[in-house]
Amino acid sequence: MTLQQMMYLVALDEHRHFVKAANSCSISQPTLTMQIQKLEEEVGALLIDRSVSPLVPTPLGMEIIETSRRVLNEISALKSKINNEVEKLEGSFQLAVIPTIAPYLLPLWLPRWMSDPHPIQLHISELQTQQIITQLKSGEIDMGILTTPLEDNELVEIPLFYEPFFLFVSEGHPLFSKKEVSMEELNGDEMLLLEEGHCFRSQALAMCGGRKEINKSKVNYVAGSIDTLIALVEKGGGYTVVPEMALRKEINQRNVVPFSGVPPVREVSLVVHRRFSRKAVLEFIQSFIEQGIPNHLRKPIKYRRIGWI
Repeated sequence: MTLQQMMYLVALDEHRHFVKAANSCSISQPTLTMQIQKLEEEVGALLIDRSVSPLVPTPLGMEIIETSRRVLNEISALKSKINNEVEKLEGSFQLAVIPTIAPYLLPLWLPRWMSDPHPIQLHISELQTQQIITQLKSGEIDMGILTTPLEDNELVEIPLFYEPFFLFVSEGHPLFSKKEVSMEELNGDEMLLLEEGHCFRSQALAMCGGRKEINKSKVNYVAGSIDTLIALVEKGGGYTVVPEMALRKEINQRNVVPFSGVPPVREVSLVVHRRFSRKAVLEFIQSFIEQGIPNHLRKPIKYRRIGWI
């Protein structure tokens, strides 16, 4: 006995007419008649007395109809509960952000989040990209903020903004005096980089012609944060690549050199596993974050997205 057969039997009891019952179920009369006959064959007895007009259920048919009606009502209540849960703006969720984004993005929206009366609770941690991907798939975290594309069919990416890269050059370096620099001028052997494991390191190398390795004998520093890279360039030498939001007001803007042509950017996205069902929560968090992002980062007219290598 299927749920469809239960639904058809209950409709037949309500309308006491095969054509009217079929119309109420949006199916043809022969289809409904066939399904009722199949059910009667399975039960081994007539459930509908067709010898009278209007039709009436047999005593056994009435028992099955009452049971079917209870089952269908329970299923309807369960569906309603699930839908309410999906649309409910409450709950506790785990959010992870990569370290090269967290210190610049979180201050733009977290203060408003903490003062807003919404009932959603976020547990935020900093994790590297591969850790976020792994924990999204294992269910340890609910969502992540990281650079994309990830090219992973198990994950859903919701782009939040596109952040341009700039060159941060030490005084005395040949590139310091330039008004703008092309990516072809970059030399990975001179560039200060983050330590292994950061996607930002991969993006910086991708801007140097897609090099996967650099001559380590010429690297003086391998830093753990973008702020450390900036400090090392200011005090030491060479240059590094810096995303726009890391260029705070107190940083010497004379060290900042833009790229020529269409600017290279990193795409930053809110990412969840495909099984994440709380669509209303996801949309609410996305909207809340986007309200804090400068408008010119939301949708640049032209850009060159830098991926990984």
